Amino acid sequence: QGKFDSFKRDVPYSSIIQAFMSLISHLLPHGEKYLEVWKRRILGAVGHNGKVLTDMMPLAELIIGVQPPVPDLDPEEARNRFNYVLKGFISCFASESRPLVIFLDDTQWIDPASLEFLKSLVNDKNIKNTLIIAAYRSGEVLEDHILSGFISSLETSGIRNSSIQMEPLDEGSIGEILADIFRKGDIISPEVVSMIRDKTNGNPFFINQFLKSMFEERRVAFIPE
Repeated sequence: QGKFDSFKRDVPYSSIIQAFMSLISHLLPHGEKYLEVWKRRILGAVGHNGKVLTDMMPLAELIIGVQPPVPDLDPEEARNRFNYVLKGFISCFASESRPLVIFLDDTQWIDPASLEFLKSLVNDKNIKNTLIIAAYRSGEVLEDHILSGFISSLETSGIRNSSIQMEPLDEGSIGEILADIFRKGDIISPEVVSMIRDKTNGNPFFINQFLKSMFEERRVAFIPE
């Protein structure tokens, strides 16, 4: 998973690189034999362009080793090579028995380069067994937003896609959250649930922040049994 940042919109691919750096970090604690398998897979997918991968994700060097330099290219060719290498890297992890899910948060702040890569990724018929989840704030993605055109194109492209509108949580769902936190579902007061729903309008982020503030202000305490 990766998260776009409003302060990094001038940094191309920041969220995408973040997502795959976390994936590499997940591989590293495993043994040498395990990493050798992934080394062969990755190098088989990216060919002689391993340096492109290690330049954008330095942790990858711990798996595939130091890579030889690659030729300098003009900007368009370099971008195409980058897309080729990153899609090859993705294909290593997506299989029928173990599909890959890529979650990108706050895509209302996506940079143009990342958006072009996403377009290339979803239209590449060689990329299989991959699900991309892009979350965004609908109130910030208006008709003139760069993401808006991409969403519209998906609806007419024939690519399998769906849109889920996240509605405010009802009191039943808020009660389940509280029961999970306090591990005491049978004593959660309906009045407390209603109060939290009224104060947050059922917004999950606001609920989380409200509960944090309650703990920080010591309005909630855990008493040992």
